[in-house]
Amino acid sequence: MENQRDTKWDLEVSRVIDAPVDLVFQAWSDSDKMMEWLHNDDWRIILKGDFAVGSRVEQIMESENVNALGGMEPIEIIENEKIIMRAWWDEFDGSETEIQTVTITFEDLGDNTTKLTYYNTFEREDSMGRGEDEFIATLKMFAEYIEPIANAS
Repeated sequence: MENQRDTKWDLEVSRVIDAPVDLVFQAWSDSDKMMEWLHNDDWRIILKGDFAVGSRVEQIMESENVNALGGMEPIEIIENEKIIMRAWWDEFDGSETEIQTVTITFEDLGDNTTKLTYYNTFEREDSMGRGEDEFIATLKMFAEYIEPIANAS
């Protein structure tokens, strides 16, 4: 009998973004651009390294309550279509590493709109952290960053 993977550790969220697919993709595939939008009033992220297959991008999350060190390793990048990467976080408090496989897809819906889907596969059930609300908030944060840029051009 074939061993089937338990999908309870998978999480998928999507959002339609009012911006062209190339602009959306660039903001997710360039470390410098990611630092422009990947933060909020409570925390910020510092990224070091080039976002490319075969490279490693170091992530430092700083906040009043939590500091964490993590990283991203792009596995596959198809321009304007898909990014697959491994991502992890090591809390500075000594807790275990949180490991994820992340797939981000970019679907051109026409009329300068893009469907962005963020799909996470967690290696451990306890790695799901704050879960779906966190990823919905991330896509909202991204839309609030990119849509004014798209509308200005």
